[in-house]
Amino acid sequence: FTVDTMAPAVPTLTSPADGSRTMDSTPDYVGTAEPNSRVTITVDGQPVCTTQTNAMGAFSCTPTVPLAAGSHTAKAT
Repeated sequence: FTVDTMAPAVPTLTSPADGSRTMDSTPDYVGTAEPNSRVTITVDGQPVCTTQTNAMGAFSCTPTVPLAAGSHTAKAT
């Protein structure tokens, strides 16, 4: 086994891009993080979906509850 004492890099959310517009109230959230790690997407401070990254660190998840119309802030942790 391997002991990893290094903190993982902060997940990066690549889509939807900051400042972008969509008509999809349940957009796919796409990004990268440490390989084989768990990522939670929050929108306006509320968790909307959680997923596992693949061996390359890529992730994608789609919320089940539609967002209201308007401006939102998304973050991956």
